[in-house]
Amino acid sequence: MPTMDAKRLKALESRLGVKLPPAFVATLREQAPIHEGQVALVAPDRVWDVRTTFRLDDGHPDDQLDRVYDLVEDVLPAGALPIAEDWGGNFYCLMLTGTHAGQVVYWDHERDEGDDKVEPVADTITSFYERLVPDPRE
Repeated sequence: MPTMDAKRLKALESRLGVKLPPAFVATLREQAPIHEGQVALVAPDRVWDVRTTFRLDDGHPDDQLDRVYDLVEDVLPAGALPIAEDWGGNFYCLMLTGTHAGQVVYWDHERDEGDDKVEPVADTITSFYERLVPDPRE
């Protein structure tokens, strides 16, 4: 069963200046993390692979939500919290503020400085996890 470090959660929320949505906190507590998985989000016109979902526990150090945020916060769009990564090093972010608040978006890291364009992939964090399926390309 997944575990979550409540002290690290509070510290992250303090840094972000917002409380994380209860549905997302529930995934940190209850959802088994994906580490180098073969899963994807499938849409009629695209398949997005998901390599890893981030967590707040004593698991793999590269998969820790707060550690990843520390590394990339300065390049992400405002209000974006990286919650997962694809095999190319791009992020799925939970938008905490702005026009996409509450949605999960895809953020491609290969972009010009100041380009904050994101692509919505799920209306909610719950929908994001519900839509994960075995990667049909495998």
